[in-house]
Formats: sequence, structure tokens, C-alpha cells
Amino acid sequence: MIMAAIHGVVWVLYALLVLPSVQVSDAACANSCSGHGRCGSSNQCTCDADWALAPDCSMRKCPTGVAWTDKAKTANVAHAMAECSNRGVCDYSKGECTCFNGYTGAACQRLRCPSDCSGHGLCYSSATLALQYGPDSLPSVAGDGVGPVYSNWEKNSMSSCMCDMGYTGPDCSQIMCAKNDDPLTTGQGFRTIQIQVGADATTNLALAGSIRVHFLGDVAVFSAVAVADATHEQACAQAFQSMRTVLSATCSITSVDPVTAGATYTVTFKEWVHLGGENNLLYHDGNPPLSSFSCDLTKVTSLNSPTCAVSDVTATNVVEHVYCSNRGLCDFTTGQCVCYADFKGLDCNQPSNVPDSIDDNDGFIINPMGLTYTGTVLHLKTAKGSQADFYFMKIGSSTLPILTMDGMGDTKLLNGDFELSTGSLTITTVAQTSTAADIANTHTTFTGTALKVRTTRASNTAFKLLEAMTGDTTTVVEIRGDGLTTIYTGGLYVVTGGGTISHTLNGPSLTVTNSYGSFSNSLLKLSTSRASLFPTATDFVLIEATANSVPAFTVEASGRTTIANGGLIVNGLGGAQISNSDPAASALVVSATGTSFADDAVAIKTFSGVAHNMMKVTTKVGSNTAIALFTISNSGLTTITQGGLYVMAGGATIDTGGLHVGYGGATIDYGGLLVKNGGGTIELGGLNVIDGGGKIASTMAVSDILAIEATSASFSNNARVHQPLPSSRWTRPD
Repeated sequence: MIMAAIHGVVWVLYALLVLPSVQVSDAACANSCSGHGRCGSSNQCTCDADWALAPDCSMRKCPTGVAWTDKAKTANVAHAMAECSNRGVCDYSKGECTCFNGYTGAACQRLRCPSDCSGHGLCYSSATLALQYGPDSLPSVAGDGVGPVYSNWEKNSMSSCMCDMGYTGPDCSQIMCAKNDDPLTTGQGFRTIQIQVGADATTNLALAGSIRVHFLGDVAVFSAVAVADATHEQACAQAFQSMRTVLSATCSITSVDPVTAGATYTVTFKEWVHLGGENNLLYHDGNPPLSSFSCDLTKVTSLNSPTCAVSDVTATNVVEHVYCSNRGLCDFTTGQCVCYADFKGLDCNQPSNVPDSIDDNDGFIINPMGLTYTGTVLHLKTAKGSQADFYFMKIGSSTLPILTMDGMGDTKLLNGDFELSTGSLTITTVAQTSTAADIANTHTTFTGTALKVRTTRASNTAFKLLEAMTGDTTTVVEIRGDGLTTIYTGGLYVVTGGGTISHTLNGPSLTVTNSYGSFSNSLLKLSTSRASLFPTATDFVLIEATANSVPAFTVEASGRTTIANGGLIVNGLGGAQISNSDPAASALVVSATGTSFADDAVAIKTFSGVAHNMMKVTTKVGSNTAIALFTISNSGLTTITQGGLYVMAGGATIDTGGLHVGYGGATIDYGGLLVKNGGGTIELGGLNVIDGGGKIASTMAVSDILAIEATSASFSNNARVHQPLPSSRWTRPD
């Protein structure tokens, strides 16, 4: 009824003000339907959908919305759709609502946020706030990662500011102060929850994907595959610490199911973010209700009916998280705490009076409050010049001195350890002769480590354990992360104690390399100041090599080398040369000491097809020219150049090839000469038997016993016997 009356009044005003100026012609629609319709029969306009409020299509409808107030139709049924939501007036010439103060939207359907959230937030409807920041589900069951659906009539009408983090108030005009624990309350615990993750074990499937836990508009994400070890517990804790409201948390993983990989996660919140992690809607006082935690399984990918439930472990008498630590008042216009007397700090958490009888508080704190502070927090200064007879600082525990700093600046840590958690230690001295760093342990029975360098990272070539430099940029010595030590210049000099290289890998234990292109010195040099004892006494050893405690070879100070096992192999160019200046020692002795030895004592092998000697023996006395004695060629021909051949026993056997005497003939002292087969031929010089005569015995029945033949065509002498025997029978040759 109200709307009908309004329409009537508007139409009358419109007719009085507008129609008199309109020229109406016969047989035409009024105002040609104002350009928002079609002229039909009987001169009537058929208006476009949004322009049908007036016969000439000159009035446009305004948007409609849920009426803020109207007459109920039945019990609890109201808020029908209304023009401009009953919170504005329609401008029909444009079809736009002119909203009353405090309302906005095309149909004035939304309540305007106060001060438009002061530029420190966004204006959200009740439905949006519920969906994005409302509780996902009950803590006892898993949710889907979104909040509840709010469907009441004002779901899109009522609005509220969602302030930026660090701001609060209905219009986000207030700045939140820092929060912390009340320092005067003791014996409290940390807020702790338990997350029980499981699945249907009958599927024999393990959980896969990730678990998501929502808290105050933030989410912690960790692996659904539980492993009860430090690595996975740290990853779980880190997931919660990544939330904007959590500064420190721990996570323990227990009761891991061997089939489903489900487990119980116990999360303890050790410290909340003190400033900038909360706003007007997302906040807590240190004991957030269980309903603010929800479990989300939408990222679990295994098909084994996963479950998740969140429950309380510690929810009473917990550490506070309150403005100004309850030891001051928050000035919301500046976001600064105004601390009570005897308390200081950005959050008033620290007592500022000395002495202090509170056991778990700092005895004294200096905390400048300015956010743009650029001064000196603590400045110790004396009018007296630097002297060692006074102290700038003394720190002690009861009667135990801890640290001192005297008037010269000399600082001593008398007890305890010095540890750098972050950053690095730089020691700089401008003194010409002072030691830059001196590490000393003065205990007379010290058994620890004077200097230890260690990293959390495992052995790797990508980092260095130690680097020594000169001239600021030149590396002299470095120890790599895998232990490899490189001396770039200066070498290694061991005065006492020697050096031991112990190697457990399959590689060379010691490699000596010189990369200088024109190197001409000694690659490896062993020297002692003691002279060799050879040959008057047992010599000392320069090199001793063993394999599994079995001697391999030794090199004595005289150079005498004993190869105990393995022998000597010269493979390549150069061969081997033995020079001996000892007048009483053999130059080369080859001995096979095994009683069952059955191989070659000396084996000489060649592979060349070109004529060459297998052995050549010469002798040289003083500066005289070397004299060849004998050679053995690669064909086996043995040539004795000097000295002849002397067989003491055993004789000599020539299977083939015979015996050739070039000069000097052959002398047989005893035993004569026996030719078993083949006879004997004297080509020149004849046969001269000086004593003993000659005897020819023949067992042949028809062959001549002796035939003397002169084969020369001009032979004119006689074949004769000087003293013929009377009984001899012989035939004179023709």
C-alpha cells in the first residue's frame, strides 16, 4: 500500500510537470514511446522491460533488493523484494536509487561499513565473512576448507569491516598494541591441541597428499604420511610456525599406524606473534577456543576414507596473550602501550626496576620506545682515559665470575661458552706484532679439542671448512667440506712427528703432481742429515713399503733396494742399468732360493723381427776401449770374441749345425775325438797325428778301409806312408 501511494504521487507530479510541455499529435503514441518502446495499434506503447512504469515508456525501473523492513506476510515471513530495498528513492529518469545515509549498493541493499573501514580494511557481507573466515566444521570431524553457508535474509545486506592485520574497531580506525604474557602470572602451561588423523585400514592403503589445519583465517599444511622422526616433527612444527599468528610451536608425532600412516599430532604453541598478526575479527587472548581450529582433508589424495579430529590437550591456565601483557594500557590511537610503573617494553612485558623478586623475569631491561629510534641503547663512558685498573663491566653468578671488560677494553669470558647463532665472527687487529687469534687451553690434563670446525651440512665439495688467505684475496691453504686440503703456496713442512696418510676409499692414498710446464726439479725428494751406515753397519731405511703387514720393498739410506715380493718390472722406454763400484760385490746376482724352483732363473725375451743381440758382454779396464767378449744374437748364434770356451765337466753336445772353429783349431787334451756318424772332413791343412798314431777300424765287409785320393788334375807327387808296416795291405791310388 505504501509503495502504491508513492507511485501515485510520483505519477501525478510527473504529469503536472512534464506532460504540459509535450506536443501530442493524433494517430501517434505519446512522446513516440520516449525511445524505449514500440508504438502499436490504438496508439499504445509497448515499453521495454525496464521502462514500463509510464504509458509513454519514460520512467525506468530501479533495482530491487530484500526489503530492510516491510509488512510480514505470515509468521516469521517478511523482507520481500522491494524497490531500492525500502532504503532509498528511485530516480525514474535514470532508474537509479538514491540511498539514504548508511546504505549502499545498486538497490541500497547493503549496510554501509562505518567510515568505509577508514582505509584500513574491506567491507564484507555476513555471507562472505562466514564462507571465508567462519569455522570450517566441528573440531571432531574434517571439513572442506571453507566456512559455513549463511542464508538468512540479511546475508548480503548486513556488512562489517574486515580490518587489515594490526587494526581493529568497527571502522578499523584503531591500531592494535603489542600482546604478550602477563609477567606476574606463573605456573602456566602452553596452549596445546591434538590432531588425530586416520583412515580405513581395511583398504590396505596408506594416506597420501597433505593435511591442512585452519586457524584464524590461516592454514598449516603438512604431509599426510606420518613418520615419527625428528625430520617430520620439525616439518610439522614449521607448518604451524608459518602461520602469521604463531611465532614458535612444537609438534610430536605418535601412534603411527603402519598400514594407513595415520598418526596423532600433538601441537604446542610456545609463543604467539606479538604484533601485526591479528585484527578486529581474527584474534585471541592466548587460549583460542577449540572451535577456532578445523581440519581440512580436501588435499588428501588417497581413497581410504580419511578422518581427522582436533581435540584439546591444554586449554586451562595457559600463558596469556593480551594487550600490553596486562601491565599497561593500550592507546589505540597510536598502537603504543602505556606501561604501568616498573614495567617497560613494547608490550610492557619486562620489569624495569632493580632489584626484582620475580624469579622468571629479567632483572633490568633497557628498551627505547621510539619506532624510528637511532640512538645508542647502552653507552658506557668514563672521563678517565683507558687504564687496566678499572672495569667497564663485570658479570658474575653468585661468587662465580662470568665476564669482565677492563678499562683497556680487554674482555674475558671466564666461565661458560661463547656461541654465535647467526651472523659471523670477525677478528680484526691493526697491531703489527700481536697475534690476531690465540686459542689456548690452560688445563694441565686437557683431553678435549682446542679447535673444532663443524657444519650441520654433510660432507660436500660445495663449501669450505677452513680458508687461509694473504693479501685479503690470495688463498694459501683451504680445507674443503669433504676434507680435501689444498696448499696453494709454501708447501708442507713437518719438523717433528712425521706424517701419516690413512685412506679408506678405493683411490690413490698419495698423489704427487707438479703442473709447472717446464718443471725440471725433483718431483719427490727424500733426504736425511744422517749419513748412510753402509757397508760397515746395518743401514737405516729411507722407504719401507708393506701390504697388510707383509714387506713389499725397502730402500736403505745407501740406495740399496730390496724387493721382498713382486719382483721388478721395467715396462716401457729406458730399460734397466746396474752400475757397481764395490770391488768386492757382484754387479748382478740372480738367485732362485726356492727348494722346489722349476722355472727359468734368467729369461731374456724380445719381440723384434730385426736382427739384434739377446746378450752382449764387454769388459773395460780404466780408460781403455771396451772389449767385446761374446754375444748371443736373436737367432741363438753365440759368438765368443775373446777367451774361448772352457768346459770343466759335462762336455758339450751339438745336436745340429756342427762345430766351426775359425782360427786356432781345436785341442783335445784328453779323451780324443769320437765321430759317431758322418765321418770327418779336413778341407785344408790335412791331418797331423803327432803321437799315438791313428787307427781306422771298419765293420763293413766290402768297403775300403782307407782311401787316399788326390783330386788335383795336376797332382805330381806321391801318396805315401813314411813307415809302412810289413803286414799292411794297401792299394796305391792311380
